[in-house]
Amino acid sequence: MSRAVKVGGSPSDQPRTVPVDQLFKTPDQKKPMALPNRSDNPSPFQARFPGLQEPGNRKMKILETSIKSLLIMFIVNLASVVNADLIVNGSLESPSVPNGSYTNFGAGSTAITGWTVVGVDSSIVNTNFMQSGVTFQAQAGIQWADMAGVTSNSNSSGLRQLVTTVPGQAYLIEFYVGSATASPFFFPATVDLSIDGGARVSYFNPTGPANMLNWKHFSVPFTAAGSTTSLTFFNGSAPGNYISPLDNVSLTAFSVPEPSALLLLGIACVPGLVSRRRGHTSARSKSRFPSVEALSISCGLFPKTKA
Repeated sequence: MSRAVKVGGSPSDQPRTVPVDQLFKTPDQKKPMALPNRSDNPSPFQARFPGLQEPGNRKMKILETSIKSLLIMFIVNLASVVNADLIVNGSLESPSVPNGSYTNFGAGSTAITGWTVVGVDSSIVNTNFMQSGVTFQAQAGIQWADMAGVTSNSNSSGLRQLVTTVPGQAYLIEFYVGSATASPFFFPATVDLSIDGGARVSYFNPTGPANMLNWKHFSVPFTAAGSTTSLTFFNGSAPGNYISPLDNVSLTAFSVPEPSALLLLGIACVPGLVSRRRGHTSARSKSRFPSVEALSISCGLFPKTKA
């Protein structure tokens, strides 16, 4: 209970009782201070008590965290895979070849399920095959394909597959290139890829251990031009290198986010986007639709990095 004292100006004045804890306070100090609205600048409470949570903000922070989680899920699904793997026999498991050995296939052969041999020859190799102290293990399953073949080691040799596509649809082709080193026959290897008869692009795996294959993953996006697309893998290794290993090929179609989807995300994050762009104008900021990166930063999902 508060103690009180009687105060008065003169003996004729009527005494009045004032609580001791308010005796030395001004009228302004007796009024409770309203908490400031949250802004980019720290509030007086946060400035005076750094590290302490401002009263009344706990529920807001929980709501903010929940919204951010939903937005992360939304962004991840903006470019989600919409179709299953379109490649036939991407792991090159058919036909089966003898354990610890390989089988060579000549030009024009369609014995490798889903694939046609181009150039001179290509081989299917079992994962237990060994030569010159190297174990030529598969990246997936128990078999892989050697674009270099056995008889020619020609750079024209390889495998081709025709896949059904949708004109204008975005796709992603993924595959692995193997490398090993065992002089004088095996060195870090290269596989070339040509999409729809276009220029060959080389994919080099520089890591070639002396006892086994090292597999390196590659992914190549492209947009289909027609209802069918040819994918041709060639032996891209240097002359004198007798391996050009390929394994675990896959092809998937991707949905391209509509501008309206990005706009909806932008509306959800307008406060953050406006506050971060206030006072900053650039050609990029005048874009009609904000980028996913900009929206992510404005929503506080990811920290802004320096250019």
